[in-house]
Amino acid sequence: MLLLPTSPMRQSLFRWMPFSSFSTVNVKGGPYNFVDGHKTDSMDSNGFTNVLNPATSKRLAKIAVSGVSDVDMAVKSSKKAYDSWSMLSGFERGKLVSQLGHKILKNLEALAHLEVENNGKPIWEARLDIQSCADCFLYFGGIASTISGKHIQLPNSSFGLVKRESLGVVGGIGAWNYPLQTCSWKGSGETGKHLCCHPDVAKISFTGSVQTGKNILKLAADDLKRVTLELGGKNPLIIYDDCDLTNAVKGALLANFLSQGQVCSNGSRVFVQRSIVDRFTDEFVKATTQLAIGDPLDNKTQVGATVSKTHAEKVLAYIKQGGAVQLCGGERVHMPKPFQNGYFISPCILTNCHDEMTAVREEIFGPVATILPFDTEEEVIHRANQTPYGLSAGIFTNDLRKAHRTSNRLQSGTIWVNNFNVTPVELPFGGFKQSGIGVECSTEAIQCYTQLKSTYIEMNDIDCPLYNTQ
Repeated sequence: MLLLPTSPMRQSLFRWMPFSSFSTVNVKGGPYNFVDGHKTDSMDSNGFTNVLNPATSKRLAKIAVSGVSDVDMAVKSSKKAYDSWSMLSGFERGKLVSQLGHKILKNLEALAHLEVENNGKPIWEARLDIQSCADCFLYFGGIASTISGKHIQLPNSSFGLVKRESLGVVGGIGAWNYPLQTCSWKGSGETGKHLCCHPDVAKISFTGSVQTGKNILKLAADDLKRVTLELGGKNPLIIYDDCDLTNAVKGALLANFLSQGQVCSNGSRVFVQRSIVDRFTDEFVKATTQLAIGDPLDNKTQVGATVSKTHAEKVLAYIKQGGAVQLCGGERVHMPKPFQNGYFISPCILTNCHDEMTAVREEIFGPVATILPFDTEEEVIHRANQTPYGLSAGIFTNDLRKAHRTSNRLQSGTIWVNNFNVTPVELPFGGFKQSGIGVECSTEAIQCYTQLKSTYIEMNDIDCPLYNTQ
């Protein structure tokens, strides 16, 4: 698998230093590319980019932007490694993959601190992310030896063998909201373009925006590369009037405010049955206004910093577009030193919304929930599906039959019943419609990274009508 380092998170996983606070963090200097087992500087002169701490706006690192030469070097190294890697048994590969998982667990606290520095999310959430990253390596390390083929008996004692082989070098282009987790789940525009077009890259696995995913699909089509695309969503959360109201409020918090709302699977279209919409809204607002905003490294903090100034301004612009009523939040939060220049936004709930509003139709990728009343099951299913996306959905009800009926008709790749944003590695994760192609996680992901080979074994003399005996 090819990973082009574009942030401090992509350094060697085995040499992290523990941190205790923002004032004592010392991110080591470059080089940040990791190719052929070594840290390397960029070979191209594409300039530099600053990596900032979202909570303080202070620079964590200045990194060189990788270019075409860096892609070529990384692909060449990966292809060379594949020749020997592909000869290992599943058990041998699994041991190495599991070792990486254990290394991550051993360094969990240091990695979580660095994830906070790079991303701005609360420390408790970063710990869960690092744990899930390790779980992913341990899971796939555990099942590597179970990947098996088939023996198929054919006429006259002949037989066929069907086996799965890995594709080869895979280009992984990950998302900024889960930088380390991306390494287990899977530069500049020109860098990415060259990666997608490189003849020695067998597959591209991308997590990001729909438009970029479409561009990658076009580039990959030139030489019929395989792709896995995990793209955006504008996901529905359906709350029926027979639900456990407290659990529904908890679910709405998980569906909207984890990672400051910067989660592609978020259920920001909160459909609430009209008979309970007032009660639910009151409780949801109450719980939201009690969320603690502050130092992401403080264990008591529940909402950290939005990833960048540009993104924070984009989120606030969506909120201010008009038409809806702000019940709470949606404002820049001014923090004391050393966070006075951080990008903090208070979690926002909008009401008086309708399905055609921009804030309801477009993915905001921020801490913004929209309340949408509905009357009937048939109505809410129809409205929930009126989107070009189909990544995820949530259903809160105590009626299991209703949950099954609704789930069967929702056009989403992942559906949670009486919970939200839970992604165990044992279950596949992927989207319908414009939310993506293929899946990550679970044994199903193996299908996306392997190809079938059939071998026919003849056990008899060939019966050939074209062969003429003299």
